[in-house]
Amino acid sequence: MTTQNEFFIDNAIDNLIEDFCMYPNKYLTEEDVRTHLCLNLMERFGVIQKTKDSDRSIALHTEVRWWGPNGSQERSDIVIFDVSELSVTKEVIKKQTKMKIIPQKGYSFNKALAIIEIKLRRTVDCSDNQYIKKIKKDINKLTNIKQMFNDFYDSAPVLSMVALDKRNLIPYLANCTENIGVKFKYAYKTKYT
Repeated sequence: MTTQNEFFIDNAIDNLIEDFCMYPNKYLTEEDVRTHLCLNLMERFGVIQKTKDSDRSIALHTEVRWWGPNGSQERSDIVIFDVSELSVTKEVIKKQTKMKIIPQKGYSFNKALAIIEIKLRRTVDCSDNQYIKKIKKDINKLTNIKQMFNDFYDSAPVLSMVALDKRNLIPYLANCTENIGVKFKYAYKTKYT
């Protein structure tokens, strides 16, 4: 991924967090968060491009499933991938055997550029400990996907975790991803860390 694209993604996430801190009740569900972040990302990653099998698509997608080693399954909230590696025809999909984590839903790709996970805790949602467990589960998912990419390629996609909290400020949560290769952003409805 180019530095410009990575900067654009980081900036889109920062803008989302700033908006969340100003207008927390604009975001009632995780789907609201995902939708608003996708709107911010569409300017750069919503451009129609040619696919590997000469069709057309864009780089930005949501709810992408991964099949990993031993049949494990993961689902990512937002994935940005290299459209030139996207295949949407059956014949080309069957030929892509190098990557064992390719989605099997009528499309496949061999190069993810970025993966973003989102967590939103509402005022009546789970306890701090349960919320932290959910965040750590998504971080583990991201690190597993990173390892799968590193096993097949020399580099993994940019990995980001965005945690938005309407219930409580958890001050120590901002440090939970040090040195694991996941960009972590945590925001309480009136404070950004």
